[in-house]
Amino acid sequence: MEFSRDGTALKISTSNGDKAYCEAIKSAAHKAKFPAFNNPEVYRDFQKSGFDMRG
Repeated sequence: MEFSRDGTALKISTSNGDKAYCEAIKSAAHKAKFPAFNNPEVYRDFQKSGFDMRG
């Protein structure tokens, strides 16, 4: 996932796996309200984040 400073999820990618599950995760992430990154160091660390979600 890639985030903007205001917490908006800009880019969400998936890899191999159950396509329906992956699409549901992507849809939920796009709808989610993530908090803004007010601290530049936190933003730097989380701007591009990886999550392993297997279902």
